[in-house]
Amino acid sequence: MDWENNYYRWKNFDKLEPKLQILMENMTREELADAFSKNLTFGTGGLRALLEPGTNRLNIYTVRKATEGYSRWLIKQGEGNYTKGVIIAYDNRHMSKEFALETAKVLAKHHIPSYIFDSLRPTPMLSYAIRKMNAFGGVVITASHNPPKYNGYKIYDYTGCQCVPKITDSISLEINSVSDELSIQLGSNQECSDYIGIVPQDIEESYYEDVLKIQMHSEIDKSDTKIVYSSQHGTGYFPMMKLMKKAGYSITPVISQCEIDPDFSYTKDPNPENPVAFDEALKTAKSINADLILCTDPDGDRAGAMIRYGDSYYHLSGNQIGIILLNYLIGQRKKELINKNFVVYNTIVTSSLGDIICKKNNIQIEKTLTGFKYIGEKIEHEKKINGKEFLFAFEESYGYLISDINRDKDGLQACLLISEMVAYYKKQNKSLIDVLNNIYDEYGHYYDYQLSFEMPGESGQDRMKEIMDDFRNPKLSEIGNCKIIAKDDYLNGIHIESDTSSNISFPSSNVLKFYFKNNEWVAIRPSGTEPKMKFYFFCRSRELVSQMEEFLNAKK
Repeated sequence: MDWENNYYRWKNFDKLEPKLQILMENMTREELADAFSKNLTFGTGGLRALLEPGTNRLNIYTVRKATEGYSRWLIKQGEGNYTKGVIIAYDNRHMSKEFALETAKVLAKHHIPSYIFDSLRPTPMLSYAIRKMNAFGGVVITASHNPPKYNGYKIYDYTGCQCVPKITDSISLEINSVSDELSIQLGSNQECSDYIGIVPQDIEESYYEDVLKIQMHSEIDKSDTKIVYSSQHGTGYFPMMKLMKKAGYSITPVISQCEIDPDFSYTKDPNPENPVAFDEALKTAKSINADLILCTDPDGDRAGAMIRYGDSYYHLSGNQIGIILLNYLIGQRKKELINKNFVVYNTIVTSSLGDIICKKNNIQIEKTLTGFKYIGEKIEHEKKINGKEFLFAFEESYGYLISDINRDKDGLQACLLISEMVAYYKKQNKSLIDVLNNIYDEYGHYYDYQLSFEMPGESGQDRMKEIMDDFRNPKLSEIGNCKIIAKDDYLNGIHIESDTSSNISFPSSNVLKFYFKNNEWVAIRPSGTEPKMKFYFFCRSRELVSQMEEFLNAKK
């Protein structure tokens, strides 16, 4: 794509939004080249990009183009499908509400009904509403926990699952067939009146009722369980406070982070994966001697936790929370598990400790590629085709699903059950740290680590490709002093061990996974949502991580 032609097409467009015109005038040549050199493409988290002018950025024109393509795809699915409508949700970010309205107006031009939430809502409510209202799809405007300068656009199917590549590839063909994003027509006032509605309030109330059903011990005394909660300036505050009140918990909110704020002014990082996201919450927790700190990301689909243990607070990893939840669910549903064919779901980069626990308890575990959309798709398939019962789904990046009322991760569900576990084990004079150590004692002491490296811009994309090519080198036999026993190459669909190759049955994805002695492994992939290179470790100690760091430093 000739970026300069695209740039001048925008520059000479006399109806270009003034804000975008000003931003464009202040961009460097390198920034313009990156902004106009290509079109947006679907990644792990849908379309996600900087809020700037350009065909490779998110703005009203690229949102209109995405929706125009989506509309054309919907129409091809038949009138009996697209007339069921599309649910639209949005988060607290800059332009989220505006993008949601633009989406609805483009759909209205095609006479496709849409239903928008009356204000910002957590992403899991969108998934739930699609299923409850029997809609044919959904769109959520969010960039999850990315920095404030980003936003995103995710499309969901009729099951409430984020669309997987076989669907987004078809939608992308329609999007790419839209030749001029600057001239897309919106619905008239009459069309918008006829085809744009509001999601009924009773859908939200029904969601709360269904989430409350995940409790194993709703009767437990919660009066001595002190919980602090931060919504990271996002969508979770009002829904979480309402849900937890209905469940009987007394929650102390982090006041400075409860205000809806697209700039995330009072948090160092809105991502619960990062311990600094809890800095403000820690101050509140220490002041009341809280047992538990909960944090959801801005769109409310991820949940993190810190646990008081003695006089200190410990930040649990996404894998550790998942393992504790899994162990609790198995323990509480032991009798039920005997006679039913239950399945647990996680991803190829999630801790293998879950696999070990499931194996010992005779529970089937299904693995997917990274991204909860693959988990949602798998849940639907196993339930409809194979008649399997859903038990639990989790991923290392703080995504959990306890009840399959949704087909996406749900931070509210996770926070409710984490709170119950804290209250339940407190009655036994245990914290979740004690529980985690008991799990390690029973199933093995394994640890999970992550390394990530920011690699922005086109040069970053080139560098990530170089790194993946280097690791894909068939001559690579060890990382530092750690000998490679086997390798999975998900891009080429092969497992290699002892110079013998076999096929692996996963969709193609740019991921490599190396196996070492003692069941240790490292997985490597470019992020699908951020300009980052990610390394995931499952190991007995930090030695493998240190060897990888030395290996990477030697290649700089």
